Amino acid sequence: AIVTVIANIFAFLAPVIYGGGLALNALLDINALLNIQDEMLGLFTCIAIIGCTAGIWAIWGGLKSVAWMDLVTIAVMIVGGISVTIFGLIALGGDSFFDGLSLMIERNKAQEGIWKTAVDAMSFEAVKHDEYDRLSVVQPLTHQLVPWSHWVLSFFYIGLWYTVINQFLIQRVFAAKDMYHARMGVVFAGYLKLLLPFIVVIPGLIFFAMKPDIIANAGSLDDVRQVADQTYVILINTVIPIGLKGILLAALFGAIQSTVSAVLTSTSTIITMDFYNRLSSAKKSQTQLVGVGRIVTFSLLALSIFVGVWISTQEVSLFAYIQELFTFFAPPFSAVFLLGTFWKRIGGQAAFATCVLGFIFGIALKVWLSFGSAPEILTPYANQGVLNWLFCMALCVSLSFVTTPPRPDQIGDDVTFNFRGAFFFSHLGNKWYSHIGLWSGLCVALMFALIISFSIIF
Repeated sequence: AIVTVIANIFAFLAPVIYGGGLALNALLDINALLNIQDEMLGLFTCIAIIGCTAGIWAIWGGLKSVAWMDLVTIAVMIVGGISVTIFGLIALGGDSFFDGLSLMIERNKAQEGIWKTAVDAMSFEAVKHDEYDRLSVVQPLTHQLVPWSHWVLSFFYIGLWYTVINQFLIQRVFAAKDMYHARMGVVFAGYLKLLLPFIVVIPGLIFFAMKPDIIANAGSLDDVRQVADQTYVILINTVIPIGLKGILLAALFGAIQSTVSAVLTSTSTIITMDFYNRLSSAKKSQTQLVGVGRIVTFSLLALSIFVGVWISTQEVSLFAYIQELFTFFAPPFSAVFLLGTFWKRIGGQAAFATCVLGFIFGIALKVWLSFGSAPEILTPYANQGVLNWLFCMALCVSLSFVTTPPRPDQIGDDVTFNFRGAFFFSHLGNKWYSHIGLWSGLCVALMFALIISFSIIF
């Protein structure tokens, strides 16, 4: 619970509020609007505005308001995000979508002109490799952001923590009407995930095809990353018609609103129930718990705004900052959860010791790197996460043989995976066309089709 609260503030709330502040500042130019002379003060003001407007909704409405907000904004976010890709390709191709697609692929291959200059300028610092294929999914192990180790193992050392045991995401599953709806909701989320390349990745490729000079003229990789933080908003301002632009901005801030509200609600729940209610000597009523939860939510919001302001002074890429924190927090929990799901020998003592020692190991890796004596392969934070995950897997297995095993009532079929358990094969749908297996299988097939498309065809 302690680590989850820390991670929610530093890896989720503060970065999202900071990112929203960046977008608001780029769109409205708060300095000119409010006649603020100090450029950083204008950004600080935007961060505070985003934090307060997003947080008040969560304080007032709780989880139910978050659910309704998600329902309203998700369609706008999908339509709006795909619209950026479509209008961007049309603008790139001179009113021709397919010409734009062809130009995007050609220019991102960076074989000539300013596009080659831009990639050459950042290649050594980004990948520390003589050859850099910008469009390839599989990058060298020394790539600073996405080495192939991250692509292959990210689900195991980050994904399990982020999507399976992260309270602010799982709380939506807990709120489902029944087990079937909970499972189908997860499958539906998988389909939404398949849209991300078209909503997130392709706009970045379009932006590079349009404005390679931003990278070519950048002084360092950090400069490139900071420009990348504002890419989406710049693209909206450049290619989207006025009427649709308002809808897209509503979708952008709706996504910020949704995330901030969800994480605030989740973090407040953890503090209220796992600390205040559990450690309190007297039994608390539901009304008292809700009241304390709102006070906690307000305090968390104020702290997150402060941390967001601090991030803005660090001159760090938002993407890199978030991913580096993920690769630090996730590995110990992901290792313990994976082993505990499939092996009944994992006990509480082994799990707790693994988490503690895993974080110590992660800190030791950072210290080792700071002295400059660590191997180059450990420079990418993704590789640090993979190594920590492997360390925790081996450590947890070893400790399980020398610590007290769990009691039989602690490792039933509702906790550990069992193919023969009725729980696993129930609530999958009554008709073939509504069966969980059909829709999840189709989702996996589409995922592999995307992988083949982006790694082989393009």
